[in-house]
Amino acid sequence: MQNRHTVGAYRGTWDAFVRTRLEGVRGFYRGFSVVATFTVPAHALYFFGYEAGKRYIMPNTPIDEKGVRTRAHAHMMAPRSLG
Repeated sequence: MQNRHTVGAYRGTWDAFVRTRLEGVRGFYRGFSVVATFTVPAHALYFFGYEAGKRYIMPNTPIDEKGVRTRAHAHMMAPRSLG
């Protein structure tokens, strides 16, 4: 997280555009691989938990016939799959 005293912090939107132009697209995406390494598996687990929740709530109902309440409950159950 950046704050006012962080070295290399952007001073505003225009400064971000100027630095991106100077550093190039590669500088813009620096650090993306580290973030993706952790968020992609976390989202995969969340969607797995969501689908498992839908199947758990109404196991014999086709996916097309599951209503809004089933989806809402599955969304509430999904974070539990993360641990």
